[in-house]
Amino acid sequence: MSVLPKLVDLASFVTFRVSCGNLKLNPPKVVVRFGDPVSANCSTSTKHYGMGWEAPVGAVDLRDNVNVITWTVPELTDWDMEAICFINSDDVQHSKTLSVIVYKTPDSVSVSYVNHTGPVMEKTQYELQCDIKNIAPVQYLTVRWYKGQTLVDSQTFTDDSKTPVNVSAPLLITPSRADHGAQYRCEAELDLGAEGPQPPPTVQAKALNVEVCLSCGNLKLNPPKVVVRFGDPVSVNCSTSTKHYGMGWEAPVGAVDMRDDVNVITWTVPELTDWDMEAICFINIDDGQHSITLPVIVYKTPDSVSVSYVNHTGPVMEKTQYELQCDIKNIAPVQYLTVRWYKGQTLVDSQTFTDDSKTPVNVSAPLLITPSRADHGAQYWCEAELDLGAEGPQPPPRAQAKALNVEVKPYNCHDFGGCYVHPLELHPPKVVVRFGDPVSANCSTSTKHYGMGWEAPVGGVELRDDVNVTTWSVPELTDWDMEPICFINTDGGQHNKTLSVIVYKTPDSVSVSYVNHTGPVMEETQYELQCDIKNIAPVQYFTVRWYKGQNLVDSQTFTDDSKTPVNVSAPLLITPSRADDGAQYRCEAELDLGAEGPQPPPTVQTETLHMTVHYKPIIEICLNFSRMWNSTLDKLHIDVLGNPHPDLTWFHRGAEVKASVPLNTNDSRWYQLIARNELGERSCDTFIIVENAPEIDCPLEYEVREQEEVNISCTAVGSPTPEISWSKDGKRVDRPKYLSREDGGSFTINATNKHGTKEHVLKINVLYAPEIDCPLEYEVREQEEVNISCTAVGSPTPEISWSKDGKRVDRPKYLSREHGGSFTINATNKHGTKEHVLKINVLYPPSIVSLPSDVEDIELGDAGITLNCTAIGNPAPVYSWNSTLLQEKTDQPTTASLSPGNYTCSASNKLGRVWKHFSVKAKPRISHCEVVQRTNLVGKETVSHTSKSSLLHSSSRREELMM
Repeated sequence: MSVLPKLVDLASFVTFRVSCGNLKLNPPKVVVRFGDPVSANCSTSTKHYGMGWEAPVGAVDLRDNVNVITWTVPELTDWDMEAICFINSDDVQHSKTLSVIVYKTPDSVSVSYVNHTGPVMEKTQYELQCDIKNIAPVQYLTVRWYKGQTLVDSQTFTDDSKTPVNVSAPLLITPSRADHGAQYRCEAELDLGAEGPQPPPTVQAKALNVEVCLSCGNLKLNPPKVVVRFGDPVSVNCSTSTKHYGMGWEAPVGAVDMRDDVNVITWTVPELTDWDMEAICFINIDDGQHSITLPVIVYKTPDSVSVSYVNHTGPVMEKTQYELQCDIKNIAPVQYLTVRWYKGQTLVDSQTFTDDSKTPVNVSAPLLITPSRADHGAQYWCEAELDLGAEGPQPPPRAQAKALNVEVKPYNCHDFGGCYVHPLELHPPKVVVRFGDPVSANCSTSTKHYGMGWEAPVGGVELRDDVNVTTWSVPELTDWDMEPICFINTDGGQHNKTLSVIVYKTPDSVSVSYVNHTGPVMEETQYELQCDIKNIAPVQYFTVRWYKGQNLVDSQTFTDDSKTPVNVSAPLLITPSRADDGAQYRCEAELDLGAEGPQPPPTVQTETLHMTVHYKPIIEICLNFSRMWNSTLDKLHIDVLGNPHPDLTWFHRGAEVKASVPLNTNDSRWYQLIARNELGERSCDTFIIVENAPEIDCPLEYEVREQEEVNISCTAVGSPTPEISWSKDGKRVDRPKYLSREDGGSFTINATNKHGTKEHVLKINVLYAPEIDCPLEYEVREQEEVNISCTAVGSPTPEISWSKDGKRVDRPKYLSREHGGSFTINATNKHGTKEHVLKINVLYPPSIVSLPSDVEDIELGDAGITLNCTAIGNPAPVYSWNSTLLQEKTDQPTTASLSPGNYTCSASNKLGRVWKHFSVKAKPRISHCEVVQRTNLVGKETVSHTSKSSLLHSSSRREELMM
């Protein structure tokens, strides 16, 4: 077997893949948002016999006279677009495929718990979910989780689908008490590479606040969330493992009275007909009442799903934009609805809704199309899916519309290889007219004919061949089943077209009433309301809506295809609850005849039916209460409902309590309230705390040793417990603990709660042993006032005493020279004694004490002589001698004289000076003298110093001295 042909084939294949006819795409890859325009050039430098583009939209026919050809789409609405540039060369056709990514940013990004609502328990695992709605293509999506500003997780997706999808990114958390108040959020980023938008589109979810409950009564719901169809039964258990004083359910329907003998309590409703249901399980424990709310979603599948053109009927023109509309009637809740548009079996669009209403609504999802000749015969249809999550029905309920067949009318009929185009055009193509009103329509043609006219029971127009427009007109249309036909005779025979005519009549009356009942209704009993509509046509376009207050609760349509007026009734079954007391029901009749009918559609409302519901008493929330001292139980605000209004009675330990008696602080205790009416009774056990303004128990004064702990008993009482603050000298301070002597004084104590403020002034005396501030020495002039600064401090104030030479004396005031000396000062209190020795030096001027006379005469004899000038004084005197004969000066009080003459002695200190004069008359001789010097020291007795000296004086010596 030869392998040559195989090699030749392989060579041809390789040549084709490498050369591709020398085609270049610019750009080589496009990223385009769904619905936006897109274009790309294809060029070649190779000789060719034709080049073009193959694509579902925007195809370009083969051309041989160009080297560049452009693929353009003004509005790209095909998710799976593949555009191929091709070229015919000598050998074969070559091609190159343009990479096209069609993207869509998400309709919404949200964060929620999975199977949980409300506060979370610490150390318990929970799952968060980031829901991204309607995004494409998902393989380019990154979801990032943040806790505050911190990135905690990042997730990508491998799904290679090109059409929009809904995806979820989970995150597991185990909260701690530190996570209370933490915010979790997610961010969806669509990173489409360098060719995509920059920066990449990013959508953030609203942050979810984590509330960590440290004491939530340990309540658990099973199931934690319910999804129930309107009118179906529902049941949920609430359980606890915590000791309690009562647990129950609060709900508009199915409420369960508080019980203290169970750990599981069940909320049950046999037929749920409340769109906005909130059921709360509650429990009373030591620290108060706690509760958990059951998430309830009530849903309804749509009555109908249909597809139609907006403001158009009949064939469409190629390359012209049209709007299709998917109408979904009477669906709830709409935020869980997804509408998907299909062209054949290909998904072309997906839409979600953000309306958070819980009652049924009518919604529409539009789709813009620009048909091409390739779309002739295409079928467009929509699908409504109500995806209620894991708790909802599986698979999610879906309703499909009947497909709309697209008939494309080309610019040139031969483009289809021959086709039939109707010669007649009606304007308008459809009429809606009120019974008895005028109506007209034109029929026109551009075709050669032999006559055209109208056939109709009323207003027929005879055949005419000289016109291209003929008008059917009726001044007062009173035929319910009208069918006018425009006809034309041409070479090909007779053709005709029927005008669609809808004749309508609004109702004569619309009213609402009970069926087989009058007067008040009983709770939890089923009743039937009826909306009666008289004389309306045509009934198949008629919608009856029931309202409770302003909320839509039901919507009904009719399938009867009769064209004449009829009487119809729309029933509504209700099971009133206590919450419905005073509710107002009404119905509304709307005749929606489409775009051709009156706008807005005619609507007639009934008068309101006011409902009175009788029900046994209910105590809305049974909580512990705080009351001000001297208040009464009958003034306590407790939400007690009932119809007829219940009587209230208070009990304590089975004994009735008079509710009008004022309460005091000793009345804080458990009470039971019983509410009764003719239908039953309800009880509430509540602990009532009698509150009062603050009072302070504290002495007026307090003593403490310096730097010892302040251990004073100062307490403040009040309810609620008051907040205590200390201040001193107008500034806030901490409560004193250790004080120095400077820190004592008056402290102000304030005790504050919601009922007032109490103020108390406390004087703290800081005690310490005495201290004396006094110099060691002090000088004072004799008989002048002693003005020395000697102080003693201590707490308590010390007792001061003075002593001298061991004997207690008064504090010196005036001192003589004999009273100076050392004084001992003692300061004493109960914490000790301080002693201080003060030396007081009494100062006085000099005085000479040797002789009483100021002048002393001395005769010279054989014996020597002494001149004595002794003086006393403080400070000690300073001496000086002066004589005309004396050649030396001395500071001694005595001197020896060798010659007769006059001598003067002076004694001085800082307080004064004294003089003594001597007159010496005699011959010199040898003498023995006794020198006496007296010195007086401050604070001591005078001490006498005695010395003797012998001086031998000769004539020669005397002469020597006298020279």
